[in-house]
Amino acid sequence: YYTLLQYLDMRSGRSVTHGPELMALCAGGAAMSAHYGIPSLANTLLSGDCQPHQIMFQYGINILQGLLNGVTFQAGAGSLESGNLYSHQSLVIIDDMLSYLKTFRNGMEINPETLAVDDIIAMADKGEYLSSKLTMKYLRKERRFESSIMNYPLLSTWSQKPETMIDRAEAKIRKILAEAPDQSVLPVETIRELDGLMASAKKKFD
Repeated sequence: YYTLLQYLDMRSGRSVTHGPELMALCAGGAAMSAHYGIPSLANTLLSGDCQPHQIMFQYGINILQGLLNGVTFQAGAGSLESGNLYSHQSLVIIDDMLSYLKTFRNGMEINPETLAVDDIIAMADKGEYLSSKLTMKYLRKERRFESSIMNYPLLSTWSQKPETMIDRAEAKIRKILAEAPDQSVLPVETIRELDGLMASAKKKFD
């Protein structure tokens, strides 16, 4: 069951693909799909703008609400301006966000052993739990999420080299292309024609 939801921005007259009302409608569509036992698809990976910080907010909250509302397939990855533009950097950022939220969705195992009540009581006097056998048992059992484009430096460190997540996404794109420049599902002739169109457009708009 597929819904492409948009609303009219009263300030500009543009069709916009993000907003709290649209998220509520998306949740309703997902609930209807679940009721009838069919998969659902929603354009939750769309951004309605081209401003980087606003895009990050829209991507993050759209993906999360789709996940929490049970949307089966989330579509629109890399889209800017409600589908008028696409961005390689956005694709990389969305991929990282999806990995982040998949880790969140996995949740955690709750049972008497993982609650570790007896172990907490036994180790309380020591003031640490690193020497606990239970800690050693679970320390590396579950891998923590490791982002490829987010990091957490101190302001004093970051100010020496003030890279943004977009900068790191661009670096990742270059690395991917450098390591696999010839991997494409398109025929060589099609690639040449597309390259020609891009070169012509660049010459026209530069």
